[in-house]
Amino acid sequence: MARDLETRFAQRQAASWVERLASAGIAAHVVVSIDQAVDYLHRRGVVYFERGPGGTDVPRPGIGRWLSETPPVVGTNPGPIGSQAVEILAALGLTEPEMKELAEANVLCLPDGLPELHRLT
Repeated sequence: MARDLETRFAQRQAASWVERLASAGIAAHVVVSIDQAVDYLHRRGVVYFERGPGGTDVPRPGIGRWLSETPPVVGTNPGPIGSQAVEILAALGLTEPEMKELAEANVLCLPDGLPELHRLT
């Protein structure tokens, strides 16, 4: 079955299949790179950027759908990736010494070792 589908899909361009599938009510889209997806979402206000370590721009999720009577507001920064590591790991039963041991082994990064991000947009 999979080979039959592969053969059939190879007969047309991806855009053609997307159009045909979408018109039949089946969700479909062409595969794009992460950079293309982030650019697409940023142009629509769904992604904003923060200045990350070494001056790199880090994409962060923004606001998706707008409701007619409740305009969206970007809340506080959720913090850098991993900033809730201690809270989550403690809830899983890890002790502070165990967390430090894992951090020393580069298995996880504790909040004091995380880079700081600054909002750009």
